[in-house]
Amino acid sequence: MGNGKVRSVGLSMAMQGSGISGVDVGSATIKLNDDGLYTLSIAAADMGTGCDTILAQMAAECLECSIDDIMVSGADTDTSPYDSGSYASSSTYVTGKAVERACEKLKGHIFNKAAEMMEVADTDTLEFDGKKVRDAESGKEVSLVDIATASMCNNNETFQVTETNSSPVSPPPFMVGMVEIELDKETGHIEILDYVAVVDCGTPVNPNLARVQVEGGLGQGIGMALYEGVDYTPNGYVKQNSFMQYKVCLLYTSDAADEEDSVSVGGRRIIKKKNKKHITQPAFRKHYVAETLHT
Repeated sequence: MGNGKVRSVGLSMAMQGSGISGVDVGSATIKLNDDGLYTLSIAAADMGTGCDTILAQMAAECLECSIDDIMVSGADTDTSPYDSGSYASSSTYVTGKAVERACEKLKGHIFNKAAEMMEVADTDTLEFDGKKVRDAESGKEVSLVDIATASMCNNNETFQVTETNSSPVSPPPFMVGMVEIELDKETGHIEILDYVAVVDCGTPVNPNLARVQVEGGLGQGIGMALYEGVDYTPNGYVKQNSFMQYKVCLLYTSDAADEEDSVSVGGRRIIKKKNKKHITQPAFRKHYVAETLHT
């Protein structure tokens, strides 16, 4: 480029094991409360994956109610049903199926109690809209709240169901990343000019959560590649043993007015103003994320 800088492009593809067949196990417990609302107990830990929201969405769709009617009880090893762990969409794929099965079985118990209350012999004629059960032949109906109340006394029907799921097949997600950078050969400063990611994660249950998972993963990957080096001494001690040495990929804002008052050191700009130093990491000029989905 004639100014001591060079530009380069890179491309890579990755695949992450998810919902590994014969290994991952997910469980869920769904209970109808006496007020007609539901409690969903899971052991999949929501560590930023959004599984509490996604599994509640699945339960709400199965039970034809609002997501506000689903109260989620998160992972508690003392009380939650067993789950092998949360990672790489496995909670959606594995535990999600357990949620679906539990909800379908619970609906069967609701039909049984409704048929008893309406004195209907066959549950095949019953319809459920999330708020009430109706017999298509006789026109009789009973509300979910009344069913829940009746379940509290003189009742032989259980309204709490636990289901477990483990899949014989695995749905691995794929990702391709493409980047263009500008490198200052004298200082080592790297600036990302353009980054495009194409992620195939199947059909996202919650597109917003899927997107921020992709964006967060991209930030982590870029940070690991450019900043987050971990080096060891000959004796095996980690050199980057504090955040003074361990450089994470962060963006520091600065109110410095003049770029001329800055110097570049090790790929970072140190801006001098009012006897203070503001350190900024290189910013992205462009950042695109594309998603391809299975239908």
